[in-house]
Amino acid sequence: MSPDTCAGAVAGGESGDVVPEHPERPVAAFVRTLFSLLNGPYEDTLIAWSDDGERIVVADPSRFAAEVCPKFFRHKNWNSFSRMLNMYEFHKVPAGAHGAQVHVVEFRHAAFRRGGGADLWTIVRK
Repeated sequence: MSPDTCAGAVAGGESGDVVPEHPERPVAAFVRTLFSLLNGPYEDTLIAWSDDGERIVVADPSRFAAEVCPKFFRHKNWNSFSRMLNMYEFHKVPAGAHGAQVHVVEFRHAAFRRGGGADLWTIVRK
């Protein structure tokens, strides 16, 4: 059982939120699911885009892990989710950067941004 395997995904709404297939390489399941989660309703996913659409914001990592991860990934552990982000070269934004609250966790990846579904195929596992 691969940690990259997903149990399902939430459908995105806007055209920039759609994850198109690339002819050379499909979008990784983890990346596709993460992008879909960010485009779903926050009440259901507990994860959101930063105001500028450049970062992933999780206000309550333990609640996200307990309530959301089991629905979309094969675990319910924040460290496992964080490790997967790291495997795809997402970088944790230091606490307090960009005006973030200290308990809020943020990650960024140059090719992962709101409306940037066409670039997701470039995000590969290390």
